[in-house]
Amino acid sequence: MRITVDLPEDLLQEAELRAARRGVAVSVVIADALREAFAREEVLE
Repeated sequence: MRITVDLPEDLLQEAELRAARRGVAVSVVIADALREAFAREEVLE
């Protein structure tokens, strides 16, 4: 699904760096980060 999200420049640069290192798209890095954040949040509840 396509959406538009405004990210701070530093976060976008970090996501681009990690994506390049892993050889994946930036969207994969962002989706993985969101999944991890949501999983941590569930543990705390």
